[in-house]
Amino acid sequence: MTITTCQKFCGLRGYAYSGLQNGKQCWCGQSTGVLTASDSECNTPCSGNSSTICGGSWRNSVYQSYAGFQGCWNDSKPTRDFSFQ
Repeated sequence: MTITTCQKFCGLRGYAYSGLQNGKQCWCGQSTGVLTASDSECNTPCSGNSSTICGGSWRNSVYQSYAGFQGCWNDSKPTRDFSFQ
């Protein structure tokens, strides 16, 4: 997984935001979650490009689907912040 791959995947499906989690998961949604986390908590290298970061354990590196980095967000609640994977 790479940041660009996830952004394109979500953007082409009409989602405003993409979230990369745990190095290899891509999630899509129309809004960001409500629980921000420190950017240092997103610390897992992307499986497709180890020089970039793709979230962490229950942490999403959030991007606008056609723009830049929006921050690190906590995703450890019963309802997922992003609904589509």
